[in-house]
Amino acid sequence: MQHRSGTLWRPILLTLLLLSACGQQGPKGEVRRDTVTEFETVLTLQDTDGRESDEFERDEAITMIIAIRNMTNAEKTLTLTTTQSYDCVVSDPDGREIWRWSNGRMFAQILTEMRFAPGEEKRFAEVWDQLRSDGSSPAPGRFEAVGTIPAGIPGTTSGSVPFSIR
Repeated sequence: MQHRSGTLWRPILLTLLLLSACGQQGPKGEVRRDTVTEFETVLTLQDTDGRESDEFERDEAITMIIAIRNMTNAEKTLTLTTTQSYDCVVSDPDGREIWRWSNGRMFAQILTEMRFAPGEEKRFAEVWDQLRSDGSSPAPGRFEAVGTIPAGIPGTTSGSVPFSIR
């Protein structure tokens, strides 16, 4: 068996270089990418007067506004697996989901594209009447809301927005 200097190491070296270019492993083994996401999604909550708020009266309608922005200087397209464009979720302080906008709704199971011009923002609004998915009213207290565009890529889910019901 003949051995040429470097021949054996080239495939290994190439593999290591490719792996290091893809990102670093995080604490649970997931790949961490240190790049800016193409999209940013933000959720804001508004009271019945249209003012942004994090405190609401019991039984007051809460408007949830999901804004998604193309953070790049290029046209971008999100591909959704259904006709559902957005979703809103409310959870109690223990992280248990108490309401989801899409519960009980049906969406056509077809690929849907959402196109964005450079820097373009799209907004979706939904009103939560403070009823749980089972129709009961939650007790006053602290809650969290999240808005998402169901594309399954980084930047399409908002951070958790804490709020209270008095």
